[in-house]
Amino acid sequence: RMNKESSIYKSIRNVYYGIKNFPSNTKLAIDTHSIKKFKDIHKGETCFIIGNGPSMRFSDLDRINELKVKSFACNKIFLGFNETKWRPDYFFVSDSKILKDIHIDEVGLPYKKMFFPRSQKDHFKKGNFYNELQHDWLKDSLFSFDAHTGVYAYGTIITEMLQFAYYMGFSKVYIIGVDFSYNMQSVDKKDQTFVSGGNNYFIKGYEKEGAVLNLSNPEANINGFKAAKKGFESKGREIYNATRGGKLEVFVRKNLDEVFKEIEDSKKWKQ
Repeated sequence: RMNKESSIYKSIRNVYYGIKNFPSNTKLAIDTHSIKKFKDIHKGETCFIIGNGPSMRFSDLDRINELKVKSFACNKIFLGFNETKWRPDYFFVSDSKILKDIHIDEVGLPYKKMFFPRSQKDHFKKGNFYNELQHDWLKDSLFSFDAHTGVYAYGTIITEMLQFAYYMGFSKVYIIGVDFSYNMQSVDKKDQTFVSGGNNYFIKGYEKEGAVLNLSNPEANINGFKAAKKGFESKGREIYNATRGGKLEVFVRKNLDEVFKEIEDSKKWKQ
């Protein structure tokens, strides 16, 4: 049997996925056309990428709103909009189970701020649609520098938002609310789902205990985070984990309250 980590196998894999991802049809170009306008529109800026883990606080979102820092958010965070004046600048969903539960009008954001996989165009009709590039997420740590061509999925929307943050030109990214752990009652590896034990999210009513959710593969997630770290650092850009606690240790840690203070001080200095 061929060693799956051999250079020959990697070359075969690269050719295989290269053919599958080749943007050869007109429909793909039309579907993803709106992505182009986001290229480098925030060059040199700082942003927050927000997860929905239990460590997240509405007071942190209020602080981001006060400081007027750009932010990315995802999934069912809109269920907490009645608790804060903050709204994300960019909103993403790619999880198949969550996508089926969401009606675009209930999100309460302008369509131009929403991003969905191109495979969901028939379901959502409106928004910005991006191409998810196929790859072996357990074997390869790939990062897309060109989100218009497509981004690599790793089973967590956070890695896709990181690739978009790069494409938009952000030079410094703070990840918050990504606890990287779940309270699970049981796991079905065949269906790649788990039964929630509750308290996996910071928003009341986000999930019910006993709900069946898609199972995220930690090994694939880590590959995606490592690829993003390498991609950003290769161009002199930075990603920090400012989550309050949690188990994600790929990125350098920062204290969130200190980050807020640094941003506030830098804004005063610029005035």
